[in-house]
Amino acid sequence: MILALSGQTNAELTITNADSLVYDPDQAVTAGDLLSYNGNVLNAPADGYDVSGNTATEVGTYTLTVTAQDKKNYKGTKSVTYEVKPCPLGASTIEGSWSKTYDGTTDLSSVMPTTVKFYIDAEREVSFTNGSDYSVEAVDFDSAAVGTDKTVTIKLKLLNKNYTFADGKLVAEHPLSRCLYLPDMEIRISVPQLRVRQLRSPQEAQTWIRSLQTVQKQL
Repeated sequence: MILALSGQTNAELTITNADSLVYDPDQAVTAGDLLSYNGNVLNAPADGYDVSGNTATEVGTYTLTVTAQDKKNYKGTKSVTYEVKPCPLGASTIEGSWSKTYDGTTDLSSVMPTTVKFYIDAEREVSFTNGSDYSVEAVDFDSAAVGTDKTVTIKLKLLNKNYTFADGKLVAEHPLSRCLYLPDMEIRISVPQLRVRQLRSPQEAQTWIRSLQTVQKQL
């Protein structure tokens, strides 16, 4: 029996685990294949064909190909594509100390987190580098008013194509609360310049004293 795999509709090749092909940083992803002819399942290499392209080490679209061996019952090739999806991150931890002088805004972009860690699960931490694997898009207080126990929201963007946040997005906001302190408003008062000079009369001295008292009230 000769089976030309290329272009034959009766030679069926499918990926058996297409829905579970997700990037894994610790090992290559292997696509499972099922080849059948006229309803009969074939097995490699016993039925005279080889499988290639069934492993992947990064996110992307790949092609799995079965090739008939020479001088066997079949000839030709047949291929099918499959996709390796990004690995969803299970959790992340952020550490830092944020404070600012009151300026009427919530912006904290000048103060970056000291530590950002990402996890696939409780036992696996992912080694990420800021700037190549992720970036800090924004850091903000929850309000511009002076006070303590502020909440900081950090917006992170994933740059590593092999990962995604749990909801499938590449950008996530992480609110942090009850660990922050915003110092009191810094108040600066502009006062008239004081010049030291010799007073020429009691009346002039009284005028000078009243000026000092006015400045004292402003302070």
